[in-house]
Amino acid sequence: MQRVFTQTRTALILLILTLPFSTTLSFAVQTPPLNTLSPTTIPSKTVLFSSSSSSSSSSSTSHYLGHNDPTHIPSVLQNITSLREQDTLAAQTQIPAATLRNQIKLTHSTLGPPLNLLDHIKSSHPVMSLAGEFKRASPSKGVISAARGPEGAAAQALKYFKAGASVISTLTEATHFQGCLEDLTAVRTATQAYATANNLQRPAILRKDFITSRYQILEAAAAGADTLLLIVAVTPSDVLQDLIEYSRSLGMEPLVEVHDEKEVPVAIAAGALVIGVNNRNLHNFKVSKRAVSASCGTSCTLRAALLLIVFGISDKADPNAVPAYYPTAKLRLSYGGFCCCAPPPPPLLLGSHMCVAWQMSLTTTPVTANLLTEAGVNFTPGDPAATHVLCSLSGMSCSDDVAMFRDAGVSLCLIGESLMRAVDPEAAIKALGLDPDAVTGDDSSMGGAYTDSLKITKVCGITNPADALVACR
Repeated sequence: MQRVFTQTRTALILLILTLPFSTTLSFAVQTPPLNTLSPTTIPSKTVLFSSSSSSSSSSSTSHYLGHNDPTHIPSVLQNITSLREQDTLAAQTQIPAATLRNQIKLTHSTLGPPLNLLDHIKSSHPVMSLAGEFKRASPSKGVISAARGPEGAAAQALKYFKAGASVISTLTEATHFQGCLEDLTAVRTATQAYATANNLQRPAILRKDFITSRYQILEAAAAGADTLLLIVAVTPSDVLQDLIEYSRSLGMEPLVEVHDEKEVPVAIAAGALVIGVNNRNLHNFKVSKRAVSASCGTSCTLRAALLLIVFGISDKADPNAVPAYYPTAKLRLSYGGFCCCAPPPPPLLLGSHMCVAWQMSLTTTPVTANLLTEAGVNFTPGDPAATHVLCSLSGMSCSDDVAMFRDAGVSLCLIGESLMRAVDPEAAIKALGLDPDAVTGDDSSMGGAYTDSLKITKVCGITNPADALVACR
């Protein structure tokens, strides 16, 4: 029986290896419920983003209410944002907006005015701007870093800045990301002091949060932020436009995030100049399939997305812990068989020790670039006449990724988890090849290239987590 299994398994590997690179594999990524991946609690009920609270036919809200789908169920992202809005309402009872406005004046007088994010990114050309992100945890990964207190945030930010990051992104949401505004202030103060002492241009400080109100923008400015994140997926278009304009009234050019092709025209119409693309579907924290279908014309497919087949992992191994062994992995593991639209193959083919790992799709950014071009938006890196810049906000881990996005017209890449997990963030940043004139042959040492092509590795004889770690390295 074992011999038959081995022969069949080998045949399966050979079959996959002979598939052409253009092959479309009809696999759907299925991940465990979010609350099984994280020690934090996701609110089960939304207040602000219920389809019953607004007209689903409204053009200003359809992009976050399921595109006029009356059966739309609020997503994880929308629920987190709803909880964040409740936090903000509570904060306003403690610190009035007038107090924040006075604090903004004090911040500007002691630390100086905000940097303009658009100009700051454009000035880096031909070097790819890097936003190094500080986050202690995430809803899908749980705890990422043990860095405690604002001093931990400042220390990590300094590592990023010294290695070449021109933007520092700081998570300030407490419940799911374990961040706070004090982290941001510490990051601004520490990086500015180092820049002044060494006669350098300081990095721009980004407040990354779930922002839906003017009050949160006041908070960001008072804490020392140069810019802030606005997420199209959770903001009605009229509110988005108001928040963009209000940010600018305080001297901050916001980073406006889209995560699929339907949100791009919303961002453009609202007046966004710095547009960031999240290659992950933030509604469910899964690999984006919509972007792939827009690229290859086939719905619910991942073209050549099967990357890694690992045999020999112990039945007792925790599949959710495997990605943590590899600091730069962007993999979602399924334990015990294929995740596919069709019925799964028989156990004889797969065995009880099989894991299938999936890559995050990186096609959302090129799709967005094409849409911007079609809309007549000039985001060409290095062009003094460019009115916009395009940023990629997830999925990068090596110089191949950076090169791919550079070819698509991207001016800034944001990298978070892999840098937080890196033993040596400076070496990891060097390996990204941000300066195209300084890229060497070994600059992809941070990890394999996560591009939209077929890469398969078969590893035999792994029976414990320690061996899996060695194999990944």
